[in-house]
Amino acid sequence: MARLNEHEGKALFKIAKMPIPQGDVAKTPEEARKIAEKIGKPVVIKVQIWTG
Repeated sequence: MARLNEHEGKALFKIAKMPIPQGDVAKTPEEARKIAEKIGKPVVIKVQIWTG
């Protein structure tokens, strides 16, 4: 099984012409709020924590 970062997986989906939900990266709650306002409802917030 291949180990991919999320951005690498999305790049492969794009090549395969698979739909990719709109998204962005926020480093603060304020940035997350601005991104959510830009995208519109519904939105999902996903936490990404690098380990290992």
